[in-house]
Amino acid sequence: MKIKEICGFLFIVFLLTGCSSVGEIFNPYDSEFMCPEVGYGKCATMDQAYKESYEAHAENEMVLTEQGAEAVSDNEECGKCQEEEKEEGEAAPVKREPDPEYIYRDRLFKEMASVIEDSETPLLAPPEIGRVLVLNYSDTEDIFYSSRHIYFITKDPQWVLTPYEGLE
Repeated sequence: MKIKEICGFLFIVFLLTGCSSVGEIFNPYDSEFMCPEVGYGKCATMDQAYKESYEAHAENEMVLTEQGAEAVSDNEECGKCQEEEKEEGEAAPVKREPDPEYIYRDRLFKEMASVIEDSETPLLAPPEIGRVLVLNYSDTEDIFYSSRHIYFITKDPQWVLTPYEGLE
């Protein structure tokens, strides 16, 4: 009887504490921390990290033009300095090589645009599909067939090489 009371008491204590005591045993990390360890980068909130990454991206932003990728600068003074240097006859500043990722995107965009604008791009006209409802019936007294749909293809899919060919 005494063992049952002790077990009951321990069971009630375990229920009241919930999983917090079990969680501390299996989870060695403190759950209330901003930055868990030092030496693994900068400690910042999610909002700060997002703002910093967005600002860093805006500084190195590239714009795709028809000539290729060009760097964009929000600093107006830099543009004025370059214009003044050109007027004074000094050597033009050396252009920085554009990022290969932007060059790739630019070329991929041009290729996709040419494929889309190409009038000879074939299309596949979808097939026409019919559906028939077969109602309940019995073949013999032992076999009963329930209602069901039967699907069939009335017109096969076909390649369309001109805008209105085969789309009747």
